[in-house]
Amino acid sequence: MNDLTIFGAGMAGLIAARMLSDRHPLVMEKQDSLPNNHHAVLRFRSSIVGDATNVPFSKVNVTKHVLKDSSDNAIAAAASYSRKVTGLLHARSVIETAPVERYVAPRDFISRLASTAAIQYGVDFLDWSHNMVRPHGPVISTIPVPAMMDMFKWQDKPDFKYRKGWTIKARIIPDLDCRIHATVYSARMMDDWYRASITGDELMVEGAGDKPEDDSAMDILFSEVCPQFGLFQSDIEAYKCYEAKYQKIADLSSPERESVKRFIMYLSNEHRIYSLGRFATWRPKLLLDDLVNDIRVIARLIDGESLYNENLNKKG
Repeated sequence: MNDLTIFGAGMAGLIAARMLSDRHPLVMEKQDSLPNNHHAVLRFRSSIVGDATNVPFSKVNVTKHVLKDSSDNAIAAAASYSRKVTGLLHARSVIETAPVERYVAPRDFISRLASTAAIQYGVDFLDWSHNMVRPHGPVISTIPVPAMMDMFKWQDKPDFKYRKGWTIKARIIPDLDCRIHATVYSARMMDDWYRASITGDELMVEGAGDKPEDDSAMDILFSEVCPQFGLFQSDIEAYKCYEAKYQKIADLSSPERESVKRFIMYLSNEHRIYSLGRFATWRPKLLLDDLVNDIRVIARLIDGESLYNENLNKKG
């Protein structure tokens, strides 16, 4: 059997389904509807994802600014930002604030990808996994690696560190014809949010920790963030706050990374399961742009495996 199954109808799974459409993949999704759970700012470093999925992206210039405490020390601000976002002192890109070129997907990017995908909702991988005891086709998994390690009872499980968080998404009124693309990072410990971005007429505010109550969310949006972009409360026509389990994930130690690599190889070699995406491979610095090459690598691995099995059967 060479039918391709993809677990997860999030961004990574849908991009894979579009790129591998000639293989007629079936996407299995645990939720009962399209999750569309990528609420953080969505900008790409290049046009590669749009090119690979045949969805045109817009090229924009993004300006950046960092809010600091009393010190103007950029290194201290970057360290404070890292501690605030992840609880750890790691190097982060916030230290570089020069304007950058980015590519923006259309607002309906997820629904466009889903429109050409065969998706089966309400399917939990654990319930489906009994299919692995009989011959089955290759599987691409976007399921977070900690959950997969638990399901496969992996003994050498790392101490995965992550922070839950939230994102406020707000819409700027059409009358302003907002065409700004900018990001403000907050390294100030007094702020509950760490990053706010405007992408056209959409304003996104991201924070770590528990999702704020409605009154707190309003205060963050209107009193703390809007002034950073020259916006007034009357400029916002709608907003909603979303929570995420894996808002930010932290790097692993070298031995822990090796354990993840061994597990990923075990899944592919023993179960024909190929791991895709930031959470499935636990790579905090993985960009969505990187998915295109990763999907192509997986396709080559699947083709090599199929060819090997075909030759083996001929010899038999």
